[in-house]
Amino acid sequence: MLVGACQPAADPSELLLTNIAPTFLTLDKTAIYWSEAPNPGGGPLKRVKKDKIQDADVEALGLGFDPLAIDGMLYSTTEPDSKTLTLNRYQAPGDVEPMATFQGSNSFLAADHQNIYLTTFDSDTSVSQIWVQPLDGTPASLVVTDADTEASFVAAGDGEVFWISHLSRSKAPAPESMRTAIKKVGFTGGVPATLFESPDYIFPRFLVNSDSLFFVVWNRAPRLGTLFKIDRHSGAMISLAEVSDVSDLALDSDNLYWVESDLRAEPRGMIRRLPLQGGSPITILSTKVGPNTIAVDDMYIYWGTAGDVRTPDHEAGTLSRLLKKVALGL
Repeated sequence: MLVGACQPAADPSELLLTNIAPTFLTLDKTAIYWSEAPNPGGGPLKRVKKDKIQDADVEALGLGFDPLAIDGMLYSTTEPDSKTLTLNRYQAPGDVEPMATFQGSNSFLAADHQNIYLTTFDSDTSVSQIWVQPLDGTPASLVVTDADTEASFVAAGDGEVFWISHLSRSKAPAPESMRTAIKKVGFTGGVPATLFESPDYIFPRFLVNSDSLFFVVWNRAPRLGTLFKIDRHSGAMISLAEVSDVSDLALDSDNLYWVESDLRAEPRGMIRRLPLQGGSPITILSTKVGPNTIAVDDMYIYWGTAGDVRTPDHEAGTLSRLLKKVALGL
């Protein structure tokens, strides 16, 4: 239900699709895309047009992981084997264009207006690399190498690329104070700078805008965490909220959004937001099933729930949305 002075008589959200299992949700101006695979080996990548959202109109574009939608194209990676990954571009069902092949695995993607940035990890050497692939198809180039760590989620903007380093995958011993870290480097490369390090895990993906970096640190208590912000200019860090089992974040010009679950409570899920100009977290909507992915556009907040991907009949998830003006109480 909505939180505010005026409580609606019914759930104001709109159930869009059933019998799906979205794990990574991404949008462009005309379509909604998602992956139904939780592992880097790749699984179904699907799309539905925003103006024709019906179960029968869902299209399977191919296989991939952690998809990224840009101007009518979908980008994702597949792993032919445990040592190699391929960055692909998808335009229509079966229309898959390999753009580049890299040595490594466990790739995550970010983009600006001209490039895609992706991570690779070599498990034999514990070396990660950040690559830049121009959208025009010119050859990819190496931005930076990060030794003795596994790079995972990546973000980019305003001349800098950021990533999460997991030192628990390092072959070199790491102190307890450095289980995970957030690092950055300029688009042209150089020596990485460490912005933050923690004995706990940073998860899920993190986000940047022109001013700040937003991320969640999972505390040692099971599934509990803290939402933080780092000022990109001063480096100052602020604790924004205590959270429970956050699985995804989204950002627009005015608000930070996230999905949160608590298996010990009823209802089990929440869609929440925090105004960027300051204030306290606001619960937009409570859900019976904990959501696991979220994305926003100019008009709507979208979120998905996934079925149990460990079972043959795993497609038991849903896709829903809520008008932003309703979420904001306008």
